Amino acid sequence: MTQTTVTVPQGHNLLVTSLRDHTWVSIASPDRDLATNHTPVPNFSFPVSPGTYLVRTDGVIDSAGSEFMESVSRAMARLSVHAPARLRLTSDAPDQHIVDGIGEIAANGTSCCTMTIEAVGADDSPLIEEPQQAEIFLRTTGGVLMDAAGENRIRSVTLRSGRAAFRLVSEASPKVITVSAFGQTPALIKGEIQIEFV
Repeated sequence: MTQTTVTVPQGHNLLVTSLRDHTWVSIASPDRDLATNHTPVPNFSFPVSPGTYLVRTDGVIDSAGSEFMESVSRAMARLSVHAPARLRLTSDAPDQHIVDGIGEIAANGTSCCTMTIEAVGADDSPLIEEPQQAEIFLRTTGGVLMDAAGENRIRSVTLRSGRAAFRLVSEASPKVITVSAFGQTPALIKGEIQIEFV
């Protein structure tokens, strides 16, 4: 693994790297991981605030630095081509485990919760402009995925203004399951959430 530190100065808002011979790259701030991209794209850009970031990869970092993004339209163009947005999943599960906060619904085969997918940037702010009309594929290790109205089983949803919603219906036996959401391009970083049937 190779790594380098990049300091983004005031006035810059984009971290830019050039990579080769890699299968993944990650970016972290001093207090948390921000993004990991598991595709071998040679140029990786990420919208960030001024500060210091750690770039890691299993390949070679040819260069790493920062830029100023001149306009919103240019930012969206870079985002759609290079800079991954993260898919954040949340649920309205009525209960949460007292230790780890995992959402809980009854293990009776009929109880459900609504799951929401949002495309978010490095600062966790919603990206309502990009990607537009992106198809997001879903997988679950348990339960049944339904559309937001609860009428049809689904395997994917479409982001509209960076958001989409669907339902998860429980199984009749207690277990912890993982729901995953992922897009067709490197511009969307996979999101996951766990739910417990109790």
